[in-house]
Amino acid sequence: MNQLTTSDVISNPLIIKKSKFLCLIQKVTSEKAAKDFISAYQDLDATHNCYAYIIGKNADIIRKYDDGEPTNTAGKPIWEVLKANNLTNIVCLVIRYYGGIKLGAGGLIRAYANSVRDCLKLTTLEPYFEEITLQVTCDISKNKVIKDSLFHFFNITNYQTAYHESLVVFTFNLRVESKTDFINYCQVNKISYTIF
Repeated sequence: MNQLTTSDVISNPLIIKKSKFLCLIQKVTSEKAAKDFISAYQDLDATHNCYAYIIGKNADIIRKYDDGEPTNTAGKPIWEVLKANNLTNIVCLVIRYYGGIKLGAGGLIRAYANSVRDCLKLTTLEPYFEEITLQVTCDISKNKVIKDSLFHFFNITNYQTAYHESLVVFTFNLRVESKTDFINYCQVNKISYTIF
């Protein structure tokens, strides 16, 4: 299985016979995150908001939606492109703005599939690896030490930071296979952590 290397939203427009197909993809790790993405990025003024997502180590969760397009002409071709690329933990929304020319079932299938293919060309993929979400809490004076040592040692580059009085809280994902080493590192260095 593969996944996107970034959690950034990647988008790409495609015009076919005056209809605009705007494809948006993002790495997600839960069905709730996929639904939140769709809610946040769908355009209720568009003709159709079609999507597919695949989530989990074994593609445990698969959903696809045609949003009024003829059955299996939108959500299914979106899903098939994701599946053909052996992707997981991905949501793909294709927004269609109708241009006045009917494409027919075959044309719609090709249009939605090509929209996703073109958008995936803008990304880089990496092998899927299972992750856990962690939080590290420390005194604000250790902020730089945590970033320079702990994050460097475990190659953590994507994290959120929150400040609470004299404490700083880092939230990030870590590969499951690094969990034991991470716990040992935190215990030796007296760093407080929480695993979700």
